[in-house]
Amino acid sequence: SDVEQTIEYLKKTIADQEVFLQVAQTRLETRSRRPNIEACRDSAMHRLIQEVDDLHAAIDELHSKLCQEENAVQLLLRTKSILEQDLIIKNNSLFIDSEKVMSIRRKFMMDASEKSFVTSIPFSQPHDLITV
Repeated sequence: SDVEQTIEYLKKTIADQEVFLQVAQTRLETRSRRPNIEACRDSAMHRLIQEVDDLHAAIDELHSKLCQEENAVQLLLRTKSILEQDLIIKNNSLFIDSEKVMSIRRKFMMDASEKSFVTSIPFSQPHDLITV
């Protein structure tokens, strides 16, 4: 869903940034191999070095975010598994209560109703009840 789409987006972005990094590194390497007087550290060289550093930082940050999202997915999967286990236990408890215990309860209730009897004692006034 949303987290999975974010993970796919991050993976694609990392792959895209790695392509840009390879291009910048190749340009920097080619520039550093220039012969004699052409091998200078001018502003273009400094920009290439900065670009490579920026791309490394961006890729590292994207990897960090990707790791966080993957951890979130793992946490969600563990939570889902725990909830599914709880649901299985509760369904089993309901089954035991309704199918197994209820028949025992019904039998107990029938036995109790057969053995019980009501005696009629006439009380005319509330004070006729004797409390001990």
